[in-house]
Amino acid sequence: MYGQKTKTDREEYLEYELERERNDRRLAEEHERDLANQREKERRYKAERSYRQASTWPEALDKQASLMCREYNQYPEEPKEEDMFWTGAEACKRALAIWPEEAGKVEKEIEQLLERVEKLRQGVVEAVGIRLEAEWTGQDAGSGRAGWMGIAVSLKDPETDLDSWLDW
Repeated sequence: MYGQKTKTDREEYLEYELERERNDRRLAEEHERDLANQREKERRYKAERSYRQASTWPEALDKQASLMCREYNQYPEEPKEEDMFWTGAEACKRALAIWPEEAGKVEKEIEQLLERVEKLRQGVVEAVGIRLEAEWTGQDAGSGRAGWMGIAVSLKDPETDLDSWLDW
């Protein structure tokens, strides 16, 4: 029977909807996989980036030693003693071993200088508070003066805790 339909319109519609649902689900799963892959790439990028950033020399030496060891282990073609990455990693490790001894020689002086720097910084804060208090040109009373002078007094007080001061 040529041209005669074997399925009803309802059956064809249901098959179409089922196929569309399968396709939507497949696309959603692909999208989720793509997102998961992207997150993994970002995680690896951040991890690798963190290996290439440091805030102190000891931290930098430690990370450089790891990076150089990893590089040497990927391509161990030369004897260790002749390989730039291996010897560089060993130099970083040795520098880290030397560091505490050399830092210990100047530790007291560093502490004294840091104390001096902190006193100077606190002096700047207090000086700003004093000038701010002296520059008040508004009326003698009222809430405007209270706000201005409150800031000046806080600056002049070396016991002012910044977090507490901001948490009002």
